[in-house]
Amino acid sequence: MTLPTTGAISLDDIHVEAGGTAGTQASINDSDIRGIANSIPSAFNPMPFKFWYGAPFSISAMDTIDAINLVNGYDIDGDGTGSATLEIAIKHDTANNRIEFRFREGEDGTNTYRYKYQDYTGDVLDNVNNDLAKWEAKIIYTTLEDDNSASPYTTTFTTPSNNSDQWYLIPTNYDLFYTFKVETTDPDNFSDLSGTFEIRTRCTKAGITMDFTNGYYTSGSKNYLVEAWADDVRGTAP
Repeated sequence: MTLPTTGAISLDDIHVEAGGTAGTQASINDSDIRGIANSIPSAFNPMPFKFWYGAPFSISAMDTIDAINLVNGYDIDGDGTGSATLEIAIKHDTANNRIEFRFREGEDGTNTYRYKYQDYTGDVLDNVNNDLAKWEAKIIYTTLEDDNSASPYTTTFTTPSNNSDQWYLIPTNYDLFYTFKVETTDPDNFSDLSGTFEIRTRCTKAGITMDFTNGYYTSGSKNYLVEAWADDVRGTAP
């Protein structure tokens, strides 16, 4: 249960939310009452009650994100090309107070989606700036291309166009994509992209002090492997 996000709010409401008993003595400066507020900046004196809208505000750790191994063993659509794709998308779901991570693992025209989440509780609005709480993300990645295709076959690699290690505002729909893709016409030799990725997130809601060492949450470093070859029969990679 969190405090209201709009309308009237009383010291007694705040006291109860902080664990106190309704109708008992309390001060706006009590440590437990200050502790559930949206980290009141020292410049605010007296302290406006708007800092307790939606309190307490807390953020969960990310769901555990697995290493990803994706193999495409054949040319499904018969066009002479086999492909494999890993896409990573991030979305701020304001309706459910969470950050969503969507992994699309595609094999030559087919798609499989996996989802992971990071939840938060409290007011989705930034009451200091009267704006939506802003979440940012960055993806740190490495990539290694291994082209094993023989002449006259060709292999094309696609890696993220936006630079690693930059913070981006997480949008409210899925349009932040990191794409790792292998496409080849060789039916006998597989080519692959391999490396690591790490997803970091942080909340820039004014007044929020992130309660972790680096000022962001991290998925930790995860391995990925994307392989493709153009055989027309599914089987084990050559």
